[in-house]
Amino acid sequence: MVYKKSEQRKQQILDCAKHLFAQKGYQAAQISDICEELKIARGTVYQYFENKENIFTTLIEQYFENMNKALPDTPVQSAFERGEMPDLTQIQNMLTDYTHAFLLHMYRDRDLGRIIFLEGFTALPGIKEKLFEFFEDRKQRTVAGLRLGAALGVLRPMNADLIASAMMGTTTRVILDFILEGRVTSEDELRPMAEELVAFQLRGVIAR
Repeated sequence: MVYKKSEQRKQQILDCAKHLFAQKGYQAAQISDICEELKIARGTVYQYFENKENIFTTLIEQYFENMNKALPDTPVQSAFERGEMPDLTQIQNMLTDYTHAFLLHMYRDRDLGRIIFLEGFTALPGIKEKLFEFFEDRKQRTVAGLRLGAALGVLRPMNADLIASAMMGTTTRVILDFILEGRVTSEDELRPMAEELVAFQLRGVIAR
């Protein structure tokens, strides 16, 4: 057997668990499945994780840590806060880049995306709170950007909380229907999807 350093082995266990959780479901997948897949003893898994819940929690934390690195802030809000006044084309391009990065992140980690969207809210009590916290943070960033845009006259007056929920809802539905269900088969398809989403969403908020 080839020796693996601790962090390599730990990540190998996480990657295997992620695949099995997505394939079988969190409740059905067991530690023994991981051991069988990797040809390792149960004791090896327990060197790194207390139990299956600990593995799942680590995967969720990893996922959102990577998400926050990939999408640190909403670009339009940042531009407004710097005192810049981007025109409609610039706003659309910035939002398209941001949405494309989000879709790309979801596409490249589809296994964990399936776990989060299809099972994460019900799998474990503590996970539900983590997920709501993450999505609420993203929503409030969108709300702040919408309100600031409206105050500057770039966007129309609106119920920013309602519109932010609607925007996130449409994006989430696209992720579920197209990415997690396998209808997208190439990264090349994601940019046009981002362009369509942003064009659709902007029509409802741009000041006339």
